[in-house]
Amino acid sequence: MFRILARAQDFAYLTKKGREAKAEKSNFHHQNTKKSSKRGATHLTRSEKTKNGDRKSRDGKGTNGLAAKAGKGSCISKNQKECGRLLDCVWVMNSCVTIPPRCESFLSQISCEINSSINTCVWKDNKCISTIEFPTESPSEPPVPFPTTNPPSPWPTYFPTAVVSELPTGPETGLELDLIVGIRTPDCPRLLGQAPTPRPSPLPIPPDTLGPTASPSAKPTPRPSARPTKLPTTRPTLKPTVKPTNSPTAKPTLLPTVRRTRTPTNKPTEKPIPRPTQKPSIGTSTADPIITFRRGDLKKDIKRFGFKVSKGLTVRLIAQASKRVNFANGDRSDLPFHSMPDGAAIIPLSSGYVYVSNSEVNNGGGGVYGLYFDRDGNIVDYKILLNGTSRNCSGGKTPWNTYVSCEEVEGGQCWQVDPDPLSKYHSRPEITMLGGSGGYFEAIACDDRDPTRPIFFVVEDTEFGALRKYTPPPSTTIADWNTLHTSGGTTEYLLFINENTFTWTSCDEAAARLSQAANFPFVEGVDVKDGMLNFVSKKTYKLYTLDLDKGTYTMLSTNGTLSGDGEFRNSPDQIVRNNGGDFLYFTEDGGYPGVYSLDSSGNMYAIFEAYDTMYRGDETTGLAFSPDGNKMYASFQDCGCAVTYGQDCGCLFQFARDDGLSFDGESEQ
Repeated sequence: MFRILARAQDFAYLTKKGREAKAEKSNFHHQNTKKSSKRGATHLTRSEKTKNGDRKSRDGKGTNGLAAKAGKGSCISKNQKECGRLLDCVWVMNSCVTIPPRCESFLSQISCEINSSINTCVWKDNKCISTIEFPTESPSEPPVPFPTTNPPSPWPTYFPTAVVSELPTGPETGLELDLIVGIRTPDCPRLLGQAPTPRPSPLPIPPDTLGPTASPSAKPTPRPSARPTKLPTTRPTLKPTVKPTNSPTAKPTLLPTVRRTRTPTNKPTEKPIPRPTQKPSIGTSTADPIITFRRGDLKKDIKRFGFKVSKGLTVRLIAQASKRVNFANGDRSDLPFHSMPDGAAIIPLSSGYVYVSNSEVNNGGGGVYGLYFDRDGNIVDYKILLNGTSRNCSGGKTPWNTYVSCEEVEGGQCWQVDPDPLSKYHSRPEITMLGGSGGYFEAIACDDRDPTRPIFFVVEDTEFGALRKYTPPPSTTIADWNTLHTSGGTTEYLLFINENTFTWTSCDEAAARLSQAANFPFVEGVDVKDGMLNFVSKKTYKLYTLDLDKGTYTMLSTNGTLSGDGEFRNSPDQIVRNNGGDFLYFTEDGGYPGVYSLDSSGNMYAIFEAYDTMYRGDETTGLAFSPDGNKMYASFQDCGCAVTYGQDCGCLFQFARDDGLSFDGESEQ
């Protein structure tokens, strides 16, 4: 009965404008121009490679002419992708159904009456029939206004059809949501006016579980700056001699001597070094480094690679798909670098760090790979960490330094992988509790303000997806690997109430999916910091920022004017922070893609941007930063390959600041 009611609820919003928006979506992926490789082969743009494109799909099944074969109003598909391409069909609650539905589709009085205002249906003789053929015997009652203080009565388990939609009309999507009927169970509170759930306070931690430390802080200690302090130390390290020198120098010394002298000197001290070393040590020097990086100044042209970078960056190509990786000692990897590199993260290790990278190959050809670096940033190893999965898109890092890889495929899951060779979980990747029964998952982010019970956010890259919040069961110990594999957690779904407030619902997933379709379809990157959740939609070209404690949100267009050179005109994709810093970095899908950064004041800059035709319609992926923040890693997913999704698709670059500072550090004015 619940499935029937939920399906009726989904149909209620599909008005004429909704169907027009669906038709617009079908054409959305065919509007970009095609690209040509050096070999003269024609390639599709990244937008045309999506699930709804008019091409051979990623799983190898042809899609051209599918709607024509099925015919108007014939929704016979059992596959969500094919259903989305059928004329006047929509995928709702794991079924492909017609829009608008026929009255006889509704098998209960409640579901029939829910749709009466749109489909002219009425319940008569235990059947749902059309009022066009069987007019009602008496005029219908006027709609009952929805009370603002108490739930509607006499139906405690659902809202009547007179309720105004909780999901706002979105000009970007074109959906006119006349009626959204939220199915309710007795344990599910109403959503209108519902206050956000306050963040739980950290549970007390027994002293015997803490190990060497006395009491860990709720937040990690800030990482020391890679540049010297501008202020002198609290106590002087160099003191002048108490007595004057026997023979005063002709002019005063520029700097005190390195150590206190026992015997006065007769000569002036040496002149100071005219400029500091390239990488100053932390703590002792009081001189400012010479800043050479100018964020957004794309005057430096790397012609051999076909893109421009910000002033003060050095670039090197470190890996190409289908080719073995070169190590610092002269050896090469046993495996060739993986095809279709996508989401990535950097995990610190005792011996250095590892660049963890997804492969978006379909049909069991995807997986996760690790590129290992020593402490000096030299490549020392490359190996596979997870295989046999499909379309591993993006993912995210956990507070305990493992990686979660998300499958963007029907029934996809979220896998936890430990890249540390010294860990007992290193060769034991597992499906987590995050994905539930499966979905088209894109990425995850973690709010770890409570270290014993971190909250995970999972996004889906599909129109009718559901942005979910997973809270693990309570614990008295610091979260670890087992946190994502222990049953008893709760899953809630994001629901926008109006233009600036939201809530979470655990019992109305269908309404949450409609909310995503109306407000933020096709979610890509996600990030959370200090109680602020950020995610982007590649359809609306917007960055959404949710205040998790206040239950409010704001939106910012990613297609605004840049500060400096370049332009960010195509779909935002992954969003990443530099080791939890203040800048938010974006990758781009389509056009001549690049990588861009957004500061805390709302200014956006280009870090690098492609111009060679080999990158036209490509996608920048794999964005991650070294532990010291000085090196940035990013990929092109095609990189001019001959055949899209071929084994030679993808290349990985390393960008480093010449002045030795972090990418979030000060920029030359």
